[in-house]
Amino acid sequence: MGSSVGILKIQLLIPHSRSLKDKRKVVKRIKDRVSNKFNVAVAETDFVDKWQRAEISVVTVANDYKIVESRLQKVPNFLEGLITGEAEIIKQEMKFL
Repeated sequence: MGSSVGILKIQLLIPHSRSLKDKRKVVKRIKDRVSNKFNVAVAETDFVDKWQRAEISVVTVANDYKIVESRLQKVPNFLEGLITGEAEIIKQEMKFL
């Protein structure tokens, strides 16, 4: 059995951000907390020059598809609690390789 790779892309709206500095503070906190909680790789992958939008991609790999899927499915719920009042998830998409 080979390894499975999962990618979760999450687009965020950060309505109270008034600058790239404000946005980066929110995105950095999200990236750090998600990475530490789920042992996954996290990067900002789109809307890097927009003040109030961000896309983060969460990537994980394991030898079992179910482990990858389970890990990625937990991220949005965790994120909802983490970003309350700061940001909102406006779109998410999960892919497997």
